[in-house]
Amino acid sequence: MSQYASLLSIAANNNRNIVFIWKIDLISIFPNLADPIFNGSVILLRHSKDTKHLCHKFTKVNETAKGIFTRELLTDLPQQDVWLYGWLTSYKYFINYLPELRHRFAFNSTINFKAQNVFDTLMKDVKRTEITLVGVHVRRGDMASEKQQEMGIRLPSLSYFTKAINYYQKRYGAIHFIVTSNTIGWCKTHLKFENVSFSEGLSAVVDMALLGKCDHLITTVGTFSRWAGYLSHGDVVYYRDYIRSNTLTDRLVNVEDMFPTSWIPFGD
Repeated sequence: MSQYASLLSIAANNNRNIVFIWKIDLISIFPNLADPIFNGSVILLRHSKDTKHLCHKFTKVNETAKGIFTRELLTDLPQQDVWLYGWLTSYKYFINYLPELRHRFAFNSTINFKAQNVFDTLMKDVKRTEITLVGVHVRRGDMASEKQQEMGIRLPSLSYFTKAINYYQKRYGAIHFIVTSNTIGWCKTHLKFENVSFSEGLSAVVDMALLGKCDHLITTVGTFSRWAGYLSHGDVVYYRDYIRSNTLTDRLVNVEDMFPTSWIPFGD
């Protein structure tokens, strides 16, 4: 999602067309991805030997570093066809195009139907008009692996969740939380605060669509959490301490490039 969003924004700023090569069938999830951009077209190609060969004919242009926002990409591309190389994960590439991206990242009707059914089930005993609904995304699983820890990823402690919950309760009063996770068992064991529902057994895309039905969000680590935040129209709380100092990730990523200044940071 980040690479598509960044490519769209960079292309629009430079009056270019997009050739986006994907390994996952994104168009079946987000049918609006192939809509024309403001001053050009969007061409979606499945990854193959032929499409990879096509890229090698283009002029390669790199980010300054894989996790560092490179402002020049938005304004100073070479005149010839270019192959943008890097992570392209910074919100600074696409923040000005979020309304357009929310349209393009609208889920298909099947995913929306599943998410709405789950939402209705979780909320059947909640008086929706009297409460504020806060989605919580907790990513652990792969992020808790020894490899990720060695790279410098830090997972939020229970203190982070307590601070985030207190923030919303003080700001909005009556709150109901919907928790999604790739490790929902951990959440049910540790996140035992009042007025909470847990989403279980859903695919990642249905979980993201479910989070989109909430008024506000609490995020943790990873691009899934960030994109749930980017697509949200409400407040977003994020975990500011997710990178350990003097690690590989610390050298690769500039945290300020990942989280909009309007988001609310909390640490452990």
